[in-house]
Amino acid sequence: PILVAGDFNGTAALQNTDAEFKSIYEKTQLRDVCDLAQLPFPDRATYFQIDRSQRVDSRQIDYCFLSPVAQNFLDTSTVKVHPYMDDMGTPLGVPQTLEAKFQYPSDHRPIIFKLKNFPF
Repeated sequence: PILVAGDFNGTAALQNTDAEFKSIYEKTQLRDVCDLAQLPFPDRATYFQIDRSQRVDSRQIDYCFLSPVAQNFLDTSTVKVHPYMDDMGTPLGVPQTLEAKFQYPSDHRPIIFKLKNFPF
């Protein structure tokens, strides 16, 4: 089983793939856990870019790709992009200003999922 995960700084998703990531789909059988779980696109946002006019661009630029063998262990019902929480445990939404974004512990949200019976 192979897992490739990290901040790709671009669109490495199956749809609208940036040119530098197309070989992932052309030369391998790796698939992103969000695609495998059929997570809706708004729920895949791992990064929020806020421009000077305070326009927010929500994007997935973080991925976890699994080989076909590793895909067999994925519990697709557990795949989610984890929202950050405030001190009361309430999920923080999409930041609408740079000041709000700076309150988050990171400028990226983590992708969470479970692998069942994975042979470590």
